[in-house]
Amino acid sequence: MGRLSGAWLKSKLKFLKNMDCPDQARCFEILQLVLDEEADEAQRERFELQIKNCMPCYKRYNLDVAIKDVLKNKIEVKSVPEDLVDSIKFKIKNAT
Repeated sequence: MGRLSGAWLKSKLKFLKNMDCPDQARCFEILQLVLDEEADEAQRERFELQIKNCMPCYKRYNLDVAIKDVLKNKIEVKSVPEDLVDSIKFKIKNAT
């Protein structure tokens, strides 16, 4: 499997620093719902209208879709020893 380059990801995210959307927080919240296929029909329609009229949202959506596709195609699923899983869960549970 190929490796994700930190430099590639950094270069793709660099342009986001200067992008502004008047309702950025709400748009990014709905974007995550859309990407995770958890948005209801009204949220989906509102977001589709938003990306037609807001270039920062359109670019962010397309970038997030591209990143999701790269991760889906480049990440290799491997088995993890059960004792390691239990150890990690125990540490997380006791850290809070």
